[in-house]
Amino acid sequence: MLDQYQDMAMKTAVYPEIGSNPYYPSMGLAGEIAELIEKIEFLAQPQQPNLQGNLPPSKQHLISDVSDEIGDVMWFVATAAREVGISFDTICTPAVFEAKSSKDMFDVNMGVLHGRATRAALIACELCGKSSKLMRDKTEVADFVREQYRVWLESISYHMWALAHGLRLDMSTILENNIKKLADRAERKQLHGNGDKR
Repeated sequence: MLDQYQDMAMKTAVYPEIGSNPYYPSMGLAGEIAELIEKIEFLAQPQQPNLQGNLPPSKQHLISDVSDEIGDVMWFVATAAREVGISFDTICTPAVFEAKSSKDMFDVNMGVLHGRATRAALIACELCGKSSKLMRDKTEVADFVREQYRVWLESISYHMWALAHGLRLDMSTILENNIKKLADRAERKQLHGNGDKR
């Protein structure tokens, strides 16, 4: 799945100057990570009724929402990588991630999960800054810049993988579901706009 994911993601990409616009997927990446943090915060809240007496969504429903957001983050990772000439399977490497992970990453500790998402957000901000300068200056992506992107995108991928594993989710399933969702939206001509219910 990983080796095909980037190509499938690019088939659903709709944004200006595809192929020479690292800024758009970098900004999208930051936005999706912010949404992911929001969903993790909901997941961390105790299951208590609101003022109207309604219970919040179930934990399983919230975990499904987090899974969807991880898929959206990974879509932007794949498209941002393509924009600077990086292959997705060189930055999303589960075997490498497993080797450098610690045993405690499999604990469902909301503080740890929130911390991982927050670190990914900080990295995405770095990526946005670099991308805006590339677009502003209309410069080619130099090898050292490409290597910076690779390190940043690999780090974000690692944090998403760790989040998925911490919640007992399978990254391949997340990526497959993300592509299915986007292919369905493309078929219905609903890729534009915003909101999960398109």
